[in-house]
Amino acid sequence: MRADSPEKTEDIPLLQRITFRVAAYSILLIFLIMISLLSAYLLISVSEEELIEETELFGNVSIEQTQDVVEEMSRNFIEHEAYRTEELLHTFLKENPSMSYDELREDTVFRSLALNTVGETGYSAVHTRDGINIMHPNPDIEGYDLSRLSDELPEFWDIIEMSLVKEASGFYDWADEDGIVRPKYMHCVPVEDSELVVCATTYLDEFYSPAESLERFMALSMERTKQSIYERFNDTVIFFIMIFLVIMMAIIFVSFITVKRIVVPINKLQDVTDKVKEGNFDARAEVKVGGEIRQLAERFNETLDALSKMDSERKQLEKAKTEFLSITSHELRSPMTPMKAQMQMLLKGYYGKLNKKQKEALDITLRNTDRLDKIIMDLLEVSRIEAGRLKFRFRKVDLKDHIERLVEEMKGFKSEKNINIKADIGDIPEIETDPDRIMQVLRNLLNNALKFSPKNSEINIKVRTAENGIMFKVKDEGMGMTKKDAANIFEPFYQVEHSLQRKEGGTGLGLTICRGIITSQNGRIWAESSPGKGTTFYFTVPFEPVKEIKPLKLMFSGRAIMEDRIKELFRNMFGPVGLNEFEDLKSRQELDSKHVMGYIDYLQKSGVISKNDADSAKSRAESIFTSTEQDMAEKAGAEFENRISEFFSEDKNSERKNKDEAAERKTASEHSQKKENKEDRTGKGKSN
Repeated sequence: MRADSPEKTEDIPLLQRITFRVAAYSILLIFLIMISLLSAYLLISVSEEELIEETELFGNVSIEQTQDVVEEMSRNFIEHEAYRTEELLHTFLKENPSMSYDELREDTVFRSLALNTVGETGYSAVHTRDGINIMHPNPDIEGYDLSRLSDELPEFWDIIEMSLVKEASGFYDWADEDGIVRPKYMHCVPVEDSELVVCATTYLDEFYSPAESLERFMALSMERTKQSIYERFNDTVIFFIMIFLVIMMAIIFVSFITVKRIVVPINKLQDVTDKVKEGNFDARAEVKVGGEIRQLAERFNETLDALSKMDSERKQLEKAKTEFLSITSHELRSPMTPMKAQMQMLLKGYYGKLNKKQKEALDITLRNTDRLDKIIMDLLEVSRIEAGRLKFRFRKVDLKDHIERLVEEMKGFKSEKNINIKADIGDIPEIETDPDRIMQVLRNLLNNALKFSPKNSEINIKVRTAENGIMFKVKDEGMGMTKKDAANIFEPFYQVEHSLQRKEGGTGLGLTICRGIITSQNGRIWAESSPGKGTTFYFTVPFEPVKEIKPLKLMFSGRAIMEDRIKELFRNMFGPVGLNEFEDLKSRQELDSKHVMGYIDYLQKSGVISKNDADSAKSRAESIFTSTEQDMAEKAGAEFENRISEFFSEDKNSERKNKDEAAERKTASEHSQKKENKEDRTGKGKSN
């Protein structure tokens, strides 16, 4: 453990601690809910008892008490009507704030809301805070200034005057239709956020008839009790809302603590894992909480330290090998030029006439020097691609003319085979690219097609506009190859195992360089083939040139080793079927981390494999893709050395074969000369 690690954590495992905390919080929440239910029950029980008490009250009161109660409830009833009308008018005015008084008087909706019947003969009316009556059941007095009634009806005016500034109520005398003066009660309420006042009024004695009093008392009593129950119910709802909010706050608090102590550290570890998967070995997990997660983060960081060190060593090794390849190629190239020049001068007789054997020896030497120069040039090209120093001269160009010139040029190559080259060039636009590099790739593919095509066959070139660029297709009628060979054909020094390939020879880097040129431009190159059915090469050139040529690993990449490991994984997972799936992914050039992981997820979702098997397979695949490439690079380097040795071995075999053929010709010549001498001697004897 590191020196800065926290104090020793509890002995209780993390999972048990989480379980205990969740159980405790759950019990607390259940307790709060039970308290809420009990409180609601008590509130409702109290409301029911009040209803019973109000109902029993009617049977225990006298007539005088009944009249007093009826009068009080009548006032409450009138006040309730005033409040109800005020709420309706406030809502209407809030929705129609720009209407004038005249428009309000003409509006039928506002009129129906403002004028209501109160009791048997009562009504509601509306006046302004200036005392102007604007809404009344009698339209003739609308617009009347109520202050003019101050002398005639002082009690009435006192209530109206008070309502101009605040809520007001009171009794006043009013003559009915028969001229009889009877007491009235009026309650006025200012309409909120307006200059209007609504008043409700009616005669009190219409509530006093015995039968009606009994009926009204019961109705008002029930209304009052119902209102009380509603208020209690509203209090209960508010209480429940408060309890719910408290519970929600508790849940949010618990969730926050859980996220802070568990989820956030795990997400940090996940983020670092994703960065490592992308090749960033400098990422570290900063976890500040204690416990097992902190210890896990420390172990994880220690592992990353080791991986970072190994990755640094791997990069240094790759850099050293790339530099060695570049320097070696340049150093070999330097003496090669004067060597070739001197041998060519010897062959042309600048230093004296050569005999037949000397010319044959120099021919062999010059031919193999050319081959060695070719592989050195290819190695130089590969080193430029790997270092990101491959030169491109992008310009706006029509590739059609370049393709046609190249086809005419290649028709003279291998003329003894009588191979017909056909070019089908569609309507392709001008693009910004390097035509020399594109023709280098196309020339290499045509060269291969001419080498491996039988006599009197045909090679077809098709060029079309694709989705994001121009696609080239080169199809021959050769012997073809397997899917495995087609998937590996672009690897350095890869040779298809058949006699014609060995007979034609080659450095094994031509197609690798083609892949480097196309991939450096964000293009794609691949091959499709079947044994006995020829081979078709495809490559694409994007419309837009790349802004930066990035280094591209071609040599010592260990791709073959990685593919072998993935192949073994598929074989262990699915048996023979897995091998077919592996070859299918490889032929589509989808043997990378993204596609392999996606394929495993697809199999899990389809029910082909279980989640445990999928997790195990993804873990093994991830270890393959993220493991250090040092062993892969070493094996690839060994393959490079073997290929160079094989190359020079082929030169020696060729030289030995030429010597054997020369010896056979010499023996045959000597035998023929002896035979001629013998025949001459026999002829002379007969003549004598």
